Amino acid sequence: MPTRIRPFTAQDLVEIGPTFTDREGHIHTVEPEHCLCVGPLGDRWSCSLEDLKQDRYPVSLPDHEGFRWYRERHPRALHALHVTEPFDLDCQDGKPALQCNEDRGGYITWNSQPQPDQDLRVVQGTIFLRTYACYTLFQKLKKAYTPIERGTFSLTFSLLALLPAQER
Repeated sequence: MPTRIRPFTAQDLVEIGPTFTDREGHIHTVEPEHCLCVGPLGDRWSCSLEDLKQDRYPVSLPDHEGFRWYRERHPRALHALHVTEPFDLDCQDGKPALQCNEDRGGYITWNSQPQPDQDLRVVQGTIFLRTYACYTLFQKLKKAYTPIERGTFSLTFSLLALLPAQER
């Protein structure tokens, strides 16, 4: 899903302060050449202008606050585990524990990269559902469909019949 992003302003230094903490407990600095990012439930974090230009592209004009909506240039598939109640995930590598405080739980997400490039996060359930699209095996098969031979069509047709009508 798109994210609201704009460069930090001098007013942000007054209203937010020199630093702020995101929902995952990471500290962000309000500084030039960086941007304020706002998620679907008002969660905030920062990114550099360089990373913004490299990783995202704008899909709207600036609004009255200077925010534009941005999408990721190269969205990546993540693995996700849904935990249905509040939890603390203890990271034994010296990083702070990752928490989910929502009554109905949240999601542990990770990429498939080995350390040190592995990215493990906890995403609150309501944020996850408003931010990520679930990508299932059936969607993958549906996109890979090419009617080259009769057998391929029959197999694909049978699998698509299992999908709810709105996903066909």
